[in-house]
Amino acid sequence: MVFLGNFNVNVEIAIRTSHLFTPFPKEMQDLALLDRIHAYLPGWEVPKVHSRFITQHYGFVVDYLAEFLHSLREFPVGHLLDRYFRLGPSLNKRDEKAVRRTVSGLIKLLHPDGKPTKEEVEEYLQLALEMRRRVKEQLKRMGGIEFWNTHFTYVDAETGVEKGVKVPEQASVGLIPTETLPPGVVFTVAADPASGRTGIFRLEVACVRGGGGYALTGSSSKNVRDAIRTAYDYLQTHWGRLAVEKALGDYQLNIQVVDLRHTEGLVPSSVAVVVAIVSAMLERSVTAGTVVLGDMTLQGAILPVVGFADCLQTVAEEGGLRVILPIQNAGEISQLPGEIVRRLSFTFYTDPVDATLKALSV
Repeated sequence: MVFLGNFNVNVEIAIRTSHLFTPFPKEMQDLALLDRIHAYLPGWEVPKVHSRFITQHYGFVVDYLAEFLHSLREFPVGHLLDRYFRLGPSLNKRDEKAVRRTVSGLIKLLHPDGKPTKEEVEEYLQLALEMRRRVKEQLKRMGGIEFWNTHFTYVDAETGVEKGVKVPEQASVGLIPTETLPPGVVFTVAADPASGRTGIFRLEVACVRGGGGYALTGSSSKNVRDAIRTAYDYLQTHWGRLAVEKALGDYQLNIQVVDLRHTEGLVPSSVAVVVAIVSAMLERSVTAGTVVLGDMTLQGAILPVVGFADCLQTVAEEGGLRVILPIQNAGEISQLPGEIVRRLSFTFYTDPVDATLKALSV
C-alpha cells in the first residue's frame, strides 16, 4: 500500500512541535500500524513535474508495465545487498525487513537485469535507511522511549567500516541553546504520559526596582498561573536562605512563559520558575545547556517528574546538555536508553534552594 498526500505546514516547525504523520486521520495514527510502514518519502525534496521530464520517445502501456513489474516480484535480489554490506545492530527485525524490501524494489526498478554495481547498491541502501529512519523518528515522537534507538548504520563487508545515515530535515539546531543565556532565562520540559505530548518552555524573568509583586505574560492558563504563584510565594517565605542582598519585595518581576511547542494544557516546572527568579535577581546565568525539571508544593516539598523518560528524551533531542532534577527520580536513570544517558549530565536536588544553587553553580 502507498499513501500519498500533502504536507501543508512548515516541515521544520512540524519536526519541532509535532510529527510528520499529522496529515493522517487520527484513526490511522496508531503506532502498531505506522511501525509497519517501510519508507517515508519526503515529498518536499521531490521536484515538481515539468514538461522537460516527459519523454518524446515510445513508452509502455501502463497495464503492460504494471504486469512486467509484478512479474519481477518472483526474482529475488536480496543477496546483492548481503554481498556488499551488513545492516547495523540498531535495526530490529521490522527495520531490516523494511530496508531490504526498499533496496530490492529500487534494484528491480533501476536494474531489471539484476546487475547493479556496489556503489549503486550503497546509494539505494542509504536511501532505504533514511526513509525507514524517518518513520522511526516520528514514532519516537509519538510513542516515546520504546522507539528511541534510531541510530541506523551499515557496515561495508569488505572493509569493515561502519557508516551512519541521517535524516536531513532533523539536522537543524534544537530548541534548547547550548550557549550561556542572559540572567533570568531558564528552560524546562513537561510531559503528559496520557497523550504522549511533551512541551518545552522558555522562562524569562526581568526585575525592576520598585512596586513588588510580579506580572505574568505569555499564558492565560490557570495551571500556569498557579505554578508561578507557588514559586513566588515559596521565595517570599524562604528568601533569607538564599542570602541575596536584594530584597524580593523591593522589585517588580516581569515573568514571561514561552511555550515553544505550543502544547496547550502542559505546565512549566515551578522549580524552574524559582531558578529563573533568583537568576534574574542575582544577575547570574544558569550554566549553558541546562534544563530544570520538577515541581514543588507551596512549602517546598519536591514532587517527582511526571513522564520522566519522555522529558529526558525531549531534552536530549532538542540539544540540552545538563538536567537538574529531583532526587526522587534518581532510580529511573538506569531505565533510560544508553544513548540518552551518554548525552546528558544529571544533577539531583533535594529542595528548590538546592536546585537553584546547583543550576547557577553557586
